[in-house]
Amino acid sequence: MDVFNSADDAKMHIKALITTLKLNEKTINDLNADIAKWEQRVQLARTAGKCELQKQAEAVLADIKAKRDTISAECTALRRQWSELQQRLPTIAAQERTIDTDLLQQELLIVNGYLPGEEEKMEADRHFAAEEKNVSAAAALEALKAKMSVQ
Repeated sequence: MDVFNSADDAKMHIKALITTLKLNEKTINDLNADIAKWEQRVQLARTAGKCELQKQAEAVLADIKAKRDTISAECTALRRQWSELQQRLPTIAAQERTIDTDLLQQELLIVNGYLPGEEEKMEADRHFAAEEKNVSAAAALEALKAKMSVQ
């Protein structure tokens, strides 16, 4: 079973499977035409009574049929892979969207200059910063009131 890093990777693989499948189907059609041609040659050699020529034509015909059967088996496997991958695609896409909240929290701590495990320190610093802001706002308000009363 293939492992994909993203839904786009899976979609690209599906496209590659379809492309290979279509090329193989074209090859099978060409081989079927060759089989019909060589079956006629076998029949002509048989009616003409040329046993050696008939055996050679039958050998070529057997090779072409073997090649066609091999490619047909490959097409069956490709169709199975394509079907399985189409069924797995929603799951692959959903895994891409999944967010690890614990990891995100730890990354936010690091971005803010704290080490993982220092959540309480960060919360205390945040609370202290809010209090400083309130105190400075209150001081600015008092200074403004004082300035207004002087005038």
